[in-house]
Amino acid sequence: MNSRFIPGMRIIKTAIAILITLLITYFLNYDTPIQAAIACVIVMKTTPEQSYRTSIHRLAGTLLGGVISLIAIQALITLKVDENSLLAMVLFAFSTMIGLYLCKLFNLPEYVASMTGIVILVTLLSFGSSNNNALFYVINRMIETFVGVVIASLVNRYIGYNKNTLDQEDDL
Repeated sequence: MNSRFIPGMRIIKTAIAILITLLITYFLNYDTPIQAAIACVIVMKTTPEQSYRTSIHRLAGTLLGGVISLIAIQALITLKVDENSLLAMVLFAFSTMIGLYLCKLFNLPEYVASMTGIVILVTLLSFGSSNNNALFYVINRMIETFVGVVIASLVNRYIGYNKNTLDQEDDL
């Protein structure tokens, strides 16, 4: 059978990591594991070493983006700005710019900058639909990401990885 029709280990391990993540959140009665599942997809790479590096960058971007999001949400609340207003949109874009600028200023890897921007936007654009307070909401998103990163890294490290037989061209 043609090997292009057979999923590679990375695809299988990604699905396993997502399943484990969803099962854990199900049994913990946590109903929105979106960030954790996304982290599984993003962090799963060809080798555990690549996953580890991506994990560190993902967590750094999540932390920086989370802090900036928290500041922006607090500004919205303090200034009583409606999250659907034009002023809020300007604040969202400005917050993203600040996050990206800080990444440049501290010479952080490009992937950290991308994750920082994504976390800021996802958090700010979805906070309005949440009934949580800002700190709880941001910390929850960060923990969710951490769970997905850890699960994907562990799955990649301990399931079906053989350094001696790795075919770099067939990583998916």
